[in-house]
Amino acid sequence: MLLLMSPKLTLILISLSSSKPSDSGERTLLSMLNLEDDEDLKRQKLANYGECAKHTDEVVDSNFRCFEKSRVVEMKAMLEEALRAEMLYHCRALEVLEPLCVSMRQLDPNRAMASMAQELDELNNDKAEGQERNEGGNGGRVRGGGRR
Repeated sequence: MLLLMSPKLTLILISLSSSKPSDSGERTLLSMLNLEDDEDLKRQKLANYGECAKHTDEVVDSNFRCFEKSRVVEMKAMLEEALRAEMLYHCRALEVLEPLCVSMRQLDPNRAMASMAQELDELNNDKAEGQERNEGGNGGRVRGGGRR
């Protein structure tokens, strides 16, 4: 009876019928393949199971491709958002710092020193005048130092 089947099917059926099923997959396959069934039915069932396994592999591959595509799309969106935030931050910094850079380029060191020297002279003159007024206005006396 086993001689009429293909060699591959014969090996599968011999291994299933001669050995004790060790895992649930072999038990399931053995229960599906009734040993009382004729060889054509067994071949047909095995062919169907092979196609199911092939179809399952295709479904897994398809799902993996879909998952990978969606993962790449999500990562791309997150990276673009992060880059845009960084670019916005740096653009704002450039908007604020650009006028400062322009005014620093226009700064003449000689003119700045002359202006600063003039302001220092004015401060020293104002201070000296203020001291002369304080000394001259009260006649050298300290206020509040007299008797009553």
